[in-house]
Amino acid sequence: MALGVGLILQASMRRSALDRLLGQGDFSLVSEEQEKSNSMISRVAGPYWLLMVAAFLIWSFGWNAWHISWILWPVAGILFAFIATLIHSIRNTSDSQAAQEGS
Repeated sequence: MALGVGLILQASMRRSALDRLLGQGDFSLVSEEQEKSNSMISRVAGPYWLLMVAAFLIWSFGWNAWHISWILWPVAGILFAFIATLIHSIRNTSDSQAAQEGS
């Protein structure tokens, strides 16, 4: 058992080093456009989730709705995915238009 675990650890460390060197997997290179949209999404994420926590607590404590207020979390997650996709597509559209105007 110990020999198997040791072999798996060595192989995964080598694989991780190769991924880092080649820029693949978790270490893939991020383009400037992706970096900008990720930055914008990060700026929106903090206030968004704080607002969701406040809404959950107000709904749960204010109306004693603990049995149903949990539904806020899956809805908020789906809504955040929609917002992130919208920000990403708006950012890509504006970047592509700027690139066309610059050409």
